[in-house]
Amino acid sequence: MVATVTEIAATGAIEAAHATGAALRTGIDDLVRQAGLAEQIRLVGYDCFLGIETRDTTAVSAAELKTLLLQELIAAGALVRGIFYPTAAHGQEHVEATLTVAEMAAKVCGRALEAGSGGLLRGPAARRLL
Repeated sequence: MVATVTEIAATGAIEAAHATGAALRTGIDDLVRQAGLAEQIRLVGYDCFLGIETRDTTAVSAAELKTLLLQELIAAGALVRGIFYPTAAHGQEHVEATLTVAEMAAKVCGRALEAGSGGLLRGPAARRLL
């Protein structure tokens, strides 16, 4: 255990994970703002552990919006399950790839805000079990 902590400190792994997460947060915040979703979708938490928070709108519930966002991210190849978990192993190319698919997902979510989620969701909206 001491060797692990020593290695993490020596390589700057924690700082690298935070820097990658900060770049991802900034990029996603910009995409969400450009898509007109800044009031409905935001990232919360630490830069190395970014949760996705959504809010209800008149056209779509928070659960529908989050489900739609995750559906589109995953369908486009992003490995996400409601959080982004950047690590020291992720580089700028991973941030850029994630932002590319996040931009597409944000556009779909923008359409849902205009017309509702009908026809966009491939299944039921996720619900919190506990």
